[in-house]
Amino acid sequence: MRARLTSTWVCAAVLALAAGVARADTVRLKNGQAIEGIVIGGTAGAVRLDMGIAAITFPSNMVKAVIRATAQENEWIRSGWKEENLLHRKYLPPGLEDLNAEFTRLNDLHANAVRASQSLVELRAREPEIKKEFDAVAANLARANQRLAGASIHADVRGYNALVAECNALRIRYMELGNQLNATPQSLKSAALKIGAFQESLTAFEARLKRERDKRMKSNANAGVSNVFERMTNLCAGYDDEFTSSSVTARRAGDSAVVPAIVNGGTTGHFLVDTGASTVLVYESFVGKLGVDIKSLPYAKFTMADGRTVRGRKMVLKTMQVGEARAEAVDAAVLPTPNGSDVDGLLGMTFLGRFAVHLDGRTGNLTLKQFAP
Repeated sequence: MRARLTSTWVCAAVLALAAGVARADTVRLKNGQAIEGIVIGGTAGAVRLDMGIAAITFPSNMVKAVIRATAQENEWIRSGWKEENLLHRKYLPPGLEDLNAEFTRLNDLHANAVRASQSLVELRAREPEIKKEFDAVAANLARANQRLAGASIHADVRGYNALVAECNALRIRYMELGNQLNATPQSLKSAALKIGAFQESLTAFEARLKRERDKRMKSNANAGVSNVFERMTNLCAGYDDEFTSSSVTARRAGDSAVVPAIVNGGTTGHFLVDTGASTVLVYESFVGKLGVDIKSLPYAKFTMADGRTVRGRKMVLKTMQVGEARAEAVDAAVLPTPNGSDVDGLLGMTFLGRFAVHLDGRTGNLTLKQFAP
């Protein structure tokens, strides 16, 4: 790599060393920097330095001196790199490539989930401000339109034109804010889906990791393989710690459980927990309590848990909260209220799918784990 040396490379070189264990080969540059690693080759025109998981080439005209460590010190350095970068393909024991590839995908999903979590916080904080400005602009636009309707271009051309410009500016801002408000539910949903994808992958990977570890341990896996499993297990435990748990006591309803849920920040309903339902279902009587005009909701077809297809309306719940577990922009189906129903709908996977769900049949407690890095 023939490039200008950056601080990133310098930091990588320092972190790669087993601190205090051994002195590495050192390349001293004419600009005063000293870069540590293991010299792996060179020519009259360049010096190449191994940095653990990458190597960098320094043109000779940049190099002031090369200070070599002993062979034993270099072995210590290599051991430190292997420990530090155990899950890198360069050091991974044979036979674990597929498992490590899945773990790498899990790490990518974790990074996406962290960014999505930050996005959710920002969206929640920004939406009330946008709504407040939207309402203010709407009121100002209504007043400006009233003044324009009563104005005469012949009586005051300059004043009339200024009023037209004011109305146009307010109308543009009104549309901008409206577009932001309309886009917010989809942005919230997108962020929540990324968190859900990480959670689902974490659960699946931990199950696979346990199976693979048990199988390898039975065949007397070597120390390198055991270290890989230990490293992955510890990292997954750290991911698990980023989830908070919320429990709520469910009311039994035959073989099912009913839990209270707060919808759109202030209306409490009681929902039958149904992990077999692909979507949250709310009955029309509850939608009325939310202050939503049912006729304004679009029609859609829904497949029920028993395979039936029914026609109803669809809506997006701004928020839904069970205990301390909260989800934004929850898709829901709206159906007529069944005769004699004592619940307000079904708690399906458009809500439950955002969490790790455990329903204790003995205590009746519903536990939901939520991502909170």
